[in-house]
Amino acid sequence: MAVGRKLLSTLIGLLLAFSPPGFGQRPQSAPLVLEGGNLIDGTGAGVKPDPVIVIEGDRIRQVGPRGTLQYP
Repeated sequence: MAVGRKLLSTLIGLLLAFSPPGFGQRPQSAPLVLEGGNLIDGTGAGVKPDPVIVIEGDRIRQVGPRGTLQYP
């Protein structure tokens, strides 16, 4: 079992070492807009139906009901 974990750890390390810079990341200039579904914000408030969530880089920039936000 220990050999398997060591091999897996080594393979993951090699994969990360030889991956091109930025592999798997979106360009910072392209915002991500998620529309629809249900939003549970973790504050204890009720479920918010049909939201829009605008993400730029690694930050959530806007959240609101569909039709109330200006976004790209």
